[in-house]
Amino acid sequence: MSLFQTDDLGRGTSDLSKTTGNAGSRLACGTI
Repeated sequence: MSLFQTDDLGRGTSDLSKTTGNAGSRLACGTI
């Protein structure tokens, strides 16, 4: 599994699909 994956835009079957788009770990977080 690589660090960067393609975002499935929340359409995948993985539990992570709804939170991160199943695109792997978040790189950063903050207020925009």
